[in-house]
Amino acid sequence: MVVAMLVAGVGGFLGFRHHQSEQRLAQIRAAVNEFAEASDTADTEKMATLMCRAEAAEFTEGFEGDLDNDGPIEPASRRPVNIESITVTGDEATVEVTRPPAPTKTFKLKREDESWKLCNPE
Repeated sequence: MVVAMLVAGVGGFLGFRHHQSEQRLAQIRAAVNEFAEASDTADTEKMATLMCRAEAAEFTEGFEGDLDNDGPIEPASRRPVNIESITVTGDEATVEVTRPPAPTKTFKLKREDESWKLCNPE
């Protein structure tokens, strides 16, 4: 009986950890996809909310007045976001992303205020 309870407890703990891990990966994927969408639609305010504090401050400093860009990318011409791999170490993550035909790019994310933020978007 004690062994059965121990096995059930360990199984429950491992299941909980797996769920937490999958949830964390889903949050990271969502952050990367949201950033790509904001970038494609030229939503600089949204982009800033998805960046680490230091990155966001530097990013928003450069946007005083009119933006000299071509505007949002039309939905039909937006490139897919292919997340190749995610490596998580504590509150930091490294994500390999491909948006064909561009080569794979590595993004660094950090967990700030219970959300995953991009720390090196370009």
